[in-house]
Amino acid sequence: MHSQTVPLKSESSPARIVIAAVESSFRTLLRKQVESEAHFHVVGAASDTRTALALVRRLKPDILLIECALNRELSLRSSSAPPDAGIVVIIETPRIEDIVEAFELGAKGVVMRGSLPPVWRTGLRSILAGQYWVEDKSVALLLEAVRNLLGRPQPPAAFPDFGLTLREMEIAGEIAAGRSNKDVSREFSICERTVKHHLTNIFKKVGVSSRLELAVLMRDRIAPDQQRRGLDKPQLYLVSEP
Repeated sequence: MHSQTVPLKSESSPARIVIAAVESSFRTLLRKQVESEAHFHVVGAASDTRTALALVRRLKPDILLIECALNRELSLRSSSAPPDAGIVVIIETPRIEDIVEAFELGAKGVVMRGSLPPVWRTGLRSILAGQYWVEDKSVALLLEAVRNLLGRPQPPAAFPDFGLTLREMEIAGEIAAGRSNKDVSREFSICERTVKHHLTNIFKKVGVSSRLELAVLMRDRIAPDQQRRGLDKPQLYLVSEP
């Protein structure tokens, strides 16, 4: 998805980043790429999850930049006390399973291992601003994953406390399953302008600014309800930006 450059929390205080990657040469390359932006500072680096978790708890960085395989291990090791840092997962190739898994394990963003420095900087800035982020090339895969994993969505029963109408809940469910405004307009026999109007109201009521944020919020709210009803695994809602 496309992300505009946003200001960091403080121009005089660089964002603190811990890197977790197995290969020493890759950690060195990452440090150079990240610190090519003056507002980012790498405060620690680790080659394994035990060291990474210790660094995060001791240094309290803003972001943990971690390889996909290490993030899996970290989620098991820190299940009782997950890292406070925003997790950004590095993946080798844009595989659907890796992207979906990263967000299921609490990542705020996903970046490709071979990305250029400007892509890293844009992603890190977006995450520091409280947004979820994924590279453009991964959006189509996320959309495909959603459609394969979810099928047809049901209106999210966990959303009435936001003051959404029944129609707004239905539309939120469709959008969170990766359907376009045009698809939604056909489904409910309304024009696309009306769909956009509903989306504006939905975003305002639930306090989000993008389709991806809406989808992740729905996932986070619905998962506990699914667990109470005995479902094996919470569904994941992820969509591309408009």
